[in-house]
Amino acid sequence: MARIRNGILGGVSGKLGPVECFIRNGEAFVKPCKKKRTVPLSPKQLGVCQKLIIANEMINSMTPFVALGFDQAVKGLSRTANNAAKSYQIRNSITGTYPDQTIDYPKVRLTEGDLPAAENPGVAAVENGLKFSWDVDERNRFDQQWTRAMLLVYVPALKSSYYTLSGARRNEGSDVMELPSSFKGHKLHAYISFISDDKLGISNSVYAGHAVVF
Repeated sequence: MARIRNGILGGVSGKLGPVECFIRNGEAFVKPCKKKRTVPLSPKQLGVCQKLIIANEMINSMTPFVALGFDQAVKGLSRTANNAAKSYQIRNSITGTYPDQTIDYPKVRLTEGDLPAAENPGVAAVENGLKFSWDVDERNRFDQQWTRAMLLVYVPALKSSYYTLSGARRNEGSDVMELPSSFKGHKLHAYISFISDDKLGISNSVYAGHAVVF
């Protein structure tokens, strides 16, 4: 059954005969209804499905982070920041062949923008957390020096993330993130990017390294 939104002149949502109608980002879309498969998936198709599962597991653990991180990248486009983040990982950061595909963590991108990225990023285990560090480049414009760090840690074993959307200023050169006790003893992958106070400027994320907190 289909439902007409906003009266007879509004968009249709739901199944309408052989097609399915839906609204996304204010635009109406129509696609054929799914049919039950009678032919097994090929190895290539299985590989695509596995990539989707891998990307979903990681990105769904950090939805608010990538929502902000890819917000500028999808401006004016008919796709969401979440979908853009997953699409990037599928195309660039998942390696191997089915059924042994895995994430290449240094190739992961969680934010995308034009601000200068972190230079020489690093991460080290400290008591109850991680210390992030980066070089301070005095050649950056004054307003860029005052952008704030966005920090994220991902734990593959837990399929869980922990992050801050507004950390230390770029010109401070470091920041410390206290982590949940459940993260202790697990391998952590860390990422850093920078964002302006008005959230309209953001850098590409950079892999800061991996560590284990005890």
